[in-house]
Amino acid sequence: MPISFTVIIPVFNSEKTLERALKSVLLQTYSPSQIIVVDDHSTDTSPAILQEFREQVEIITSNENKGPASARNIGIENATGSHIAFLDADDFWYPEKLEVVRQAIEEHTDVQVFSHKLKKVNEEFCSEFQRDKPAGQTIFDPRTHVELMSKDDIIAMPWLGTPGVVVDRMLLDKVGFFSTSLDTGEDIDLWIRLSQHSQVCRIEQTLGIVFIQKESARTRGTNTYKNHIKILEQANQEFEINPLVLANAQSFIYENWGSEILALKEYDLAYRMLWKSIRCRITKRNIFLFLKAGVLSTTSKLFLTK
Repeated sequence: MPISFTVIIPVFNSEKTLERALKSVLLQTYSPSQIIVVDDHSTDTSPAILQEFREQVEIITSNENKGPASARNIGIENATGSHIAFLDADDFWYPEKLEVVRQAIEEHTDVQVFSHKLKKVNEEFCSEFQRDKPAGQTIFDPRTHVELMSKDDIIAMPWLGTPGVVVDRMLLDKVGFFSTSLDTGEDIDLWIRLSQHSQVCRIEQTLGIVFIQKESARTRGTNTYKNHIKILEQANQEFEINPLVLANAQSFIYENWGSEILALKEYDLAYRMLWKSIRCRITKRNIFLFLKAGVLSTTSKLFLTK
């Protein structure tokens, strides 16, 4: 079967960035066979912007806001390409992205999941030129390093970046789509499930930009870390993850969770999370942060009692 790409873009109130994302797809040197935009019940001018591209993209409109996982699933259900490529409405690809991935697919015929590096840019501080630029410039180098990641690698480091992932449609039909029961981490859940059936070909070349939106650290951390732990527990029940790999992954999550809470000056909670990290695996960093949280917690209590 010839390689063809269906690009899926979920949209919700993305009037400031939607045109940029769409243009980056339309400017690909290897054109996708299908572009599906799922409007997840936007209330801004996104629907009007989409109408300007109605001759070039397929627009599916949801009657209610169900979140990006549901929107992506709707796109997958309507996809006709051999491979599915995901892009968010606030990010964009470099022009050669699909061409580079196509070459990787041709070279690694036994692999069904592909990803590439993404540059992260703070949307709040980027210039108007950067914000409006439809696409960057990159030249494919055939000597670019490619890493084949195993299922254990994905358990340990599952942050592939959804706008950089391309998946064989047949594998999605076999494994299932994005979970709609998770409010965050649905991408991590899917990558772990996919990795049980295929290696992940990681292209060590930057082929897109992800714009980081201003967000509450407290909300982001709590939901993301809780869900990540839950996803690992479910994966272990279903796939029987290597105990050492699982312990290392859990330790890393609790360590980062504790570090983030520590920065918010919630010393007691940070102390408990870092202790969980140590119980999974001891590292220099979690020991240091654990002791720091303990000292700050004690100092804080002494200060309050005076």
